[in-house]
Amino acid sequence: DGSGYETYDVRLKDLRSGNELDEAIVETAGNIAWAGDASLFYTRHDKAHRPFQVWRHRIGTEQAQDVKVFEDLDELFWVGVSTSRDGSLVFIESESKETMETHFVPTSAPAEEPVVIRPREFGVKYDVESHAPSKSLFLTSNVDRKRNRELYRASLDRPSDWQPVRSPSGHVLAHSEDRSLDYVHVFRNFLACSGRAGGFTKIWIVPLSEGGAASADAKPMTFDEEACCAHVASNKLFDTGGKLRVEYTSMVTPNSLLEHDVASGKFELLKQQPVPNYDATKYATKQLNVVARDGESVPLTLLWRPDAVGDGASADRPGPAPLHLYGYGSYGVCIDPGFSETLPNLPLVDRGVVYAIAHVRGGGEMGHHKWYEAAGKYLAKRNTFFDFVDCAKALIAEGVAKPGLLTCEGRSAGGLLVGNVVNDAPELFKAALAGVPFVDMMVTMSDPTIPLTCEEWEEWGNPNEAKYHAYMMSYSPIQQVRTGVRYPAMLLTSGLNDPRVAYWEPTKWAQVLRERVTNGEEVLLKMDMAAGHFSASDRYKKLRERAYEYAWLLNQVGKAE
Repeated sequence: DGSGYETYDVRLKDLRSGNELDEAIVETAGNIAWAGDASLFYTRHDKAHRPFQVWRHRIGTEQAQDVKVFEDLDELFWVGVSTSRDGSLVFIESESKETMETHFVPTSAPAEEPVVIRPREFGVKYDVESHAPSKSLFLTSNVDRKRNRELYRASLDRPSDWQPVRSPSGHVLAHSEDRSLDYVHVFRNFLACSGRAGGFTKIWIVPLSEGGAASADAKPMTFDEEACCAHVASNKLFDTGGKLRVEYTSMVTPNSLLEHDVASGKFELLKQQPVPNYDATKYATKQLNVVARDGESVPLTLLWRPDAVGDGASADRPGPAPLHLYGYGSYGVCIDPGFSETLPNLPLVDRGVVYAIAHVRGGGEMGHHKWYEAAGKYLAKRNTFFDFVDCAKALIAEGVAKPGLLTCEGRSAGGLLVGNVVNDAPELFKAALAGVPFVDMMVTMSDPTIPLTCEEWEEWGNPNEAKYHAYMMSYSPIQQVRTGVRYPAMLLTSGLNDPRVAYWEPTKWAQVLRERVTNGEEVLLKMDMAAGHFSASDRYKKLRERAYEYAWLLNQVGKAE
């Protein structure tokens, strides 16, 4: 993709010779899955830029000869393809915000008709992986109206007959109100199940017998740092010899690749992200819990550098100081306390700004159902914005953020968050940074010809239905901009080729803000004429863009020098 519009051409390379092949597969949705060395499957977009078809391509033939394998005409569903880790199956996944359906095709017979694992049923979600030696499928699902997912196994011959996984000691990773199970990663001799508990990521190991049965109960991985983030790494091999590679990080620990010995439980550090001139001992991090207006406890992560903050700051207490508050809070996406959040913000922290993440509802930090499904979407969406404002007020009240020097930031759906908090509580913030902000909600969600609109109805609601229209209007940022009120200084950034949040949304927002607020001259719009939703593809240009944003932000809080 050379424009940022997320339409991709696929190029092929012979790894034995190192030569790039002449053939290309053009105008794809960017998702491919190999079926052996001779065939691959790929997805294509419809007119609304929704991946809706799967095609099969045979290496060495023209694209005009490709075969359409699957098509989903339901506008709520996105289609994707993947190859199982054991290499035996190609999965065709069709997914909406509420429902999932998966088919499979054997890689040994790619021309066969796809077999459905379980026909779609509203509200039922499942993710699946293959264990070829036992001709089994392992799945996680919320079937039977479970709040959180459970671990299941099915025979490849009867893929819709799911049975809970059991070991000699009993039910393995049974449904729990306190644990959110996400994915199962299948290897020859064990399963690695990922999920969340207590607000943090978790990984559980389940050993397997020769026949693919669970030979013991699930054992959770443990780490020295309590507030950390661990994910199962890519692990391309199915037979790993009892080893599992894990990506590990925390707010002060750079991204690390660990190798976990399943039998002994020991870890070996294979690689750590090099960070020139970084000294972890100079930084402090802490987790707070803020009581929101409805009594819910909202986690808040802080990062600061005591010697840079000054004014009596210590490793236990950072403020009062200038503080930059970040949030997202949509789609069940978690903003975890990892170094990927720390590293880009070191230019702020090294200049005495405290960096904070509000883990607001709408994300999935405290469990996918509890934090997202039940309290952060549809007619509960305003909890996201209330949580953020309540976190901001608590930071000032607790003496962490210096009054008048609190700033905020969000991107995409996080821009919807920023748009709401500056409407609800403009007096709290000195400045606000909104990247590719989704702020013209009512117009976008009412036009099904705009890319992504229809599937988003299962996130926010369908404004063509009265019960959703009024509620969505109450928090659609452009419609709720206040007149005659002073707002924070605003920097809005966007890309002309963005297919997810069209360039006209921040453009219209900027104009409405300039017309209505008393300090409209402080509303800046920065439009990249060659970028999409995820900023510039050139990493150096992306860094320059981030430097521009931080220079503006530091200037707002008097830390530009």
